[in-house]
Amino acid sequence: MIGSWASRAGSSDRHADPGYGPRPAPGDRCVTGHSKRKSRRNRRPPLRWRGPLTPDGGPRGLGLLSAAAPGLELELLQQAAATHRPRAGYAADPSLVPETVATLVRVPSRLDAQALKWNVRSADACLILSASAQATRRQAWALACARRYRKPVLFLHALDDAAAARWALFLRTHAPRRLLLVAPLAHQGDAHFLAWAQVLLSEVWPPSVHPPVSILSSPSDE
Repeated sequence: MIGSWASRAGSSDRHADPGYGPRPAPGDRCVTGHSKRKSRRNRRPPLRWRGPLTPDGGPRGLGLLSAAAPGLELELLQQAAATHRPRAGYAADPSLVPETVATLVRVPSRLDAQALKWNVRSADACLILSASAQATRRQAWALACARRYRKPVLFLHALDDAAAARWALFLRTHAPRRLLLVAPLAHQGDAHFLAWAQVLLSEVWPPSVHPPVSILSSPSDE
């Protein structure tokens, strides 16, 4: 499933400027360079959740927040739709995701950096998954934003034998209702990483729940 969407988004992602700027140093804050004075155009619109919701419009159960980057993030959005689980997010290009899968909100700048920043602000907690112990520029940006907005954040990589235990402790400690997932792009994660991540996340988002018929009626990828 990853390959079809990744082929549509991966090439443009590698060549376009995503807006992260230089790799943040430890302790750096998430600063975009925009004016502190908010224009009406840059005000953060509300998320548009899909799936089971509470009476106030929030997610029922653990909701997935995603910027819909090509790779595991897109794969999990598709799984969330197929298993009828709450999902939402801000994205640089929501058109990459069919409306039947998720209704993502486009950020004004159309930069992935702003999408990540807004998702961090909307999340109760952030989970960053990596194929190696070294964070990518995108992951370092998400970490800086989480520190700035004082959001609980957990960085896990596929080479960490204690990752499952740390993940379980994180969930018990913070009990998030809206979890932002930041994962490597399609060309940054191999089959071993994807298998590891799916097993790790299956504790909170089992992939085998039978979906309603309406969720299955998503258009084929073109």
